[in-house]
Amino acid sequence: MMKSICTRGPKSPISFFDDRRPTIDDATVVHRPSSIVHIVGGLPPTCIRFSLILLAALLLVTLAGCGGSGITETSRTEHYNVQLSLDGAGFGERTATIDVSDLSGKPVSADQVVLSPVMQQMGMASPEVTAQPVAPGRYQARGEFFSMVGEWSVAVRVSAGGTEETASFKIPVKG
Repeated sequence: MMKSICTRGPKSPISFFDDRRPTIDDATVVHRPSSIVHIVGGLPPTCIRFSLILLAALLLVTLAGCGGSGITETSRTEHYNVQLSLDGAGFGERTATIDVSDLSGKPVSADQVVLSPVMQQMGMASPEVTAQPVAPGRYQARGEFFSMVGEWSVAVRVSAGGTEETASFKIPVKG
């Protein structure tokens, strides 16, 4: 007979090999003076707590792998500090916010800011996207930057005052 932490009724332990369907006789009502009435099919509270903790852990692991969290990285060129913020590193339409400042921290009014996502390992590139100014020194672009899982290089070209400088970023993309 297989031992189990959880039981279904006073005489029938639950096992993975139990093909007997539970009946109304298997359900028990447990009343505790300081809690609500539980109809739990004979499962002790420790088993229920364990099941809920396991379910919550699985949910957290699933959500962590969605790639939904944002990424912010900073790169320095000869004359600029460039910060790239992505609302997520996964598939689908994304928003990229680029902050460009000079080395003293003052916002730069660039003539043009262009994003170029490339996956060098696979020889893939997404179309370049020109970012639009949204505030002094801040630019924003929307698009589907990533088409597969892996490490992508995002080049941000800043054109200002007749010169062009490129800041490079490594973005790990998850499915």
